[in-house]
Amino acid sequence: MTAARRENVLLLDRVGYDRFRLPDGSPVLDPDRYRVTLLTRTPLVDQARPGECAEVLGVRLSHTSLRDALVRAAHQEIGLDHLLAFSEHLLLPGARLREHLGIPGPSTARLLPFRDKSAMKRTAARGGVPVCAWQPVERAADAADLLARHRRIVLKPRFGSGSAGIHLVDSPAALTALADHDLREHQAEEHVDGEMLHVDVAVHQGRLLACVVFRYLTSTLSHVDNRPMLSVTVDDPQLVERATEFTRQVVDAFQVTDAVLHLEVFERPDGTLLFNEVAARNGGAGVVPVVQALTGVNLHESMVRLALGEHPTTDYPRTHQAGGEFVWYSRPGRLAAIDDAAIPPHWLINRRTTAGPGDRLKASGFSGAGLVTYAVGGRDEAEVRARLDFIRTHTSIRYSDDVDERADRQPSNSATVRTPSSRTDR
Repeated sequence: MTAARRENVLLLDRVGYDRFRLPDGSPVLDPDRYRVTLLTRTPLVDQARPGECAEVLGVRLSHTSLRDALVRAAHQEIGLDHLLAFSEHLLLPGARLREHLGIPGPSTARLLPFRDKSAMKRTAARGGVPVCAWQPVERAADAADLLARHRRIVLKPRFGSGSAGIHLVDSPAALTALADHDLREHQAEEHVDGEMLHVDVAVHQGRLLACVVFRYLTSTLSHVDNRPMLSVTVDDPQLVERATEFTRQVVDAFQVTDAVLHLEVFERPDGTLLFNEVAARNGGAGVVPVVQALTGVNLHESMVRLALGEHPTTDYPRTHQAGGEFVWYSRPGRLAAIDDAAIPPHWLINRRTTAGPGDRLKASGFSGAGLVTYAVGGRDEAEVRARLDFIRTHTSIRYSDDVDERADRQPSNSATVRTPSSRTDR
């Protein structure tokens, strides 16, 4: 009997193949069903184990000509059935390549509102989703009228991600100070008073397959001044219901049928909800393990299966009723130790680190680039908040003093970075 033909899949990836594994360690892309060509960052090539991929190519993905030439060559050689790209900076390049090569999948027009923040705001508003005041800008002076009306504004790259490159402006002088900044393809928005929610969902055939509402406990710009980022799942049933219905409005406005989404929503002091942004991907940091522990749905797996027209797994063990995430960011220096032995192991759904003692680190450049991330579980929101507060006060990151890097290597001291307990301005 002739074996069924395997479908040819090329995965454009920048996060690592280990993110796309089942609980038993096997890849979501079953090598018996899919012939996988993995195009990933060179440091991550070893994450694909023998027999899992037909080809593994390491490349700097920002080298667009080389990246695209390799995709075209793969399609010419084997004929690709699927070209998958989930990272935000690869969504549009992946769509353009699919269109150019005639490979099925979401088009550039379909994905543009998830990447261009101006198209995003227009799409939400057309669908009846409440949005803040905003306008595209090319230079700082373009935002002067918006600042005069709202007194505080935010400037952000239209195609940015991970809260990178954002400027908070609260005076004409602060706006003037940005006069020499390149603000082409930027957007100005009113600063919204209130708190921020994030809603992480899997959508199948237009229906919410999994939906978890979180509240940020710190600023999404915490990485800028090297403070930790925390969020916790919401218990309040009325807020959960309102945020879930708001999410359905967004799904309808963006005509989403099968996808994983990460939605950010402002909650004003009067309780009204206001759209901020939506991404066609899973939330970062500790979101994926928390959502799985609460709903039985793994968002990494779901992204892959939904892109292939499959039904995601929905029956992973539900181990907790509430959860949260805590992220320590890095600063320049050599890592001496991550001091977190005080955390009771049964609190943790997952602990992930991106470096070890002795590694030379740079400052975290965006909100998803954590040095160590804790996904925390509990019985309810109050218990998880208490556990996150404990982690805040009982863990630290130690760096070797820079004198250790000198050629004469004098004995080094260590510096400990701890976070203040106060909230940062949103």
